[in-house]
Amino acid sequence: MRKLPEARKGKADAERAYPEWVPMARALSRAMMVMLCLAVIITLSIATLAAYIYLGNAKVANLTDIKGQFKSLEEEILREEAAANRASNAVILPYCADLESVPNPANPAGTLSGFHTIAQSHLCARYNDLLRKQDLAYESLSPPWFPPDDRALPARLNVVSGYVLPVLMGLLGSMTYVLRRYLRSVGDRLLTPRDLREYIVRLVLGTVFGVAIGFFTSTSGNASEQVIANPVSSLGAPALAFLAGYGVETVFRMLDGLAEQFSSARK
Repeated sequence: MRKLPEARKGKADAERAYPEWVPMARALSRAMMVMLCLAVIITLSIATLAAYIYLGNAKVANLTDIKGQFKSLEEEILREEAAANRASNAVILPYCADLESVPNPANPAGTLSGFHTIAQSHLCARYNDLLRKQDLAYESLSPPWFPPDDRALPARLNVVSGYVLPVLMGLLGSMTYVLRRYLRSVGDRLLTPRDLREYIVRLVLGTVFGVAIGFFTSTSGNASEQVIANPVSSLGAPALAFLAGYGVETVFRMLDGLAEQFSSARK
């Protein structure tokens, strides 16, 4: 439409009629283009962080499950050792190291590990299998994305899901509202010079609410147990932050209501 002569003439007439609004309109247009690019970058960053959290939670859950199997297996081994009735003067060795070397029937030059009982054979096979699984699980914790110490991994996941993501989601929610309102104002031809200032304030408030929700929803305790109980619970704070950034007025009404109730309770 702008390529039509009458459209260009109408644009020129508007610029001559309201010259003081031309810099404001251009500033608003540039700000919206920058916001569009930032919204795409922030969305991709959030998707990457969410994938990182899910993958980290899966690694924590896997290590926790292996440790639980080790604990159960060690209890079985302890019962077998107590029932073996070994001589009191015997040398005490680890259960799966107390083996004898016997000739290999298939290869006379080689030897095999001889177990004392069938139960010892099965328990040691399970124990060695768990050791291999544990080694593979720890090898998958490759720095710098995942710390080699599995005790530090839940803390890092809590920081990302409880503080970093809510801030980004709060900012993205406010950006979504601003872009939606901007498109509606362009379609209805209701843009005003004060819109840019209002949009900037909206972005700041969305970020502030994201930080506040990160503090309000942060929990303490064993992160690995929380992951086992509910793997998607760590995304509750970011979702709330997005809603708060999008519906700033709703959050303000809730805060005003809480403030009034607090004031009434004090009186």
